[in-house]
Amino acid sequence: FYSFSGNIVIIPVLLSSEHRKKSNSPFMLNMAFVDILLCAFGFTVSVSYNLAVKSESTKDSLRCAWLAFINCFSGINSIATLTVMAAISYTGVTSLRAAQVQRFDSKKTAIIIAGIWIYSFVTTIPPAFGWNRFVPFLDGISCHPDWVSQKPADKAYIGFLVVLGFFLPMIIIVFSYLKTYGHATIPASLSNESVFRRQLETKRKTLRMVVAAILMFFISWSPYCIVSLIESAKGEVVLSPGVSMIPELMAKASVMYNPVVYTLMNARFRATLKRLL
Repeated sequence: FYSFSGNIVIIPVLLSSEHRKKSNSPFMLNMAFVDILLCAFGFTVSVSYNLAVKSESTKDSLRCAWLAFINCFSGINSIATLTVMAAISYTGVTSLRAAQVQRFDSKKTAIIIAGIWIYSFVTTIPPAFGWNRFVPFLDGISCHPDWVSQKPADKAYIGFLVVLGFFLPMIIIVFSYLKTYGHATIPASLSNESVFRRQLETKRKTLRMVVAAILMFFISWSPYCIVSLIESAKGEVVLSPGVSMIPELMAKASVMYNPVVYTLMNARFRATLKRLL
C-alpha cells in the first residue's frame, strides 16, 4: 500500500509547474508509473497466486509467467530509466560548462521513454516464447527465469539478461557519473561565474538525488542478482526456501524507495508536496 500510494503522490508533484520542465521529471514519472503498474498488476496477482492451493499454484503457468515477466520488466525498465537519467546528468553538466544548456523537447523525451519500454520488453519476453522459461521460486511466493538450467540455450538467455539488464547499465551509469563528477568539480571559466555556480549547484543537488535513487535500487536488487548468478553457475539452488525469500523481498521492496529519496533529498519537491497536500 505504501509503495502504491507513495508513487501515486509523486505524479502530481512532478507534473506541477515547478518540476514539469525539468529534464529528469519525465523519467522520474516513468519510474513512478512502472512501480504503480507493478503494485497494481504484479503484487495483486502474487497475492492470489499464493492464496491458491500449492498444487494449483504450481500448475498455474499463466500466472507464474505473468509474475516473472512483470517483475523482470519493471526492474529492467527502472534500471534503464536510471541509466538514461545518469546520461542526462552528464550531458547537463557538460553543456552547462559550454554555456549551452541542453534541453530535451517532448518528442525526443517520448522517443527515449518508448525506447526504454521496448528495451525492457525485448530483454524480458524471450522465456514466454521458449528461450529459457519462467518457473516458481523454491518458496513458491513468485516466479522467475530458470536460473539453474544447464541447457546451452537457457544459459545463453541468462547471459543475455544479465548483460543487458545489469552489467551494461551499470557500466554506463558508473562511466556517466565519473565523468559528471569530473566536470562538476573543475573550476568555472565562464564570464558570468556567479550564475554558472548557481546553475551548477542545482545540477549537483539533482545529481545527488539521482545517485541516491540508483544506490537504493542496486542495494535492493544486488542480493537477488548475486544469488541468481551463483545458481546459474552451479546449476543448483543454493538457498533454502525460507532464506531465499530475503533477496526476493528486498528486490520487490525497491518500489518503496523512490518517494522517500525524492522527498528527503529535494527541498523543492518537499515544498511542492506540502503545497499540494
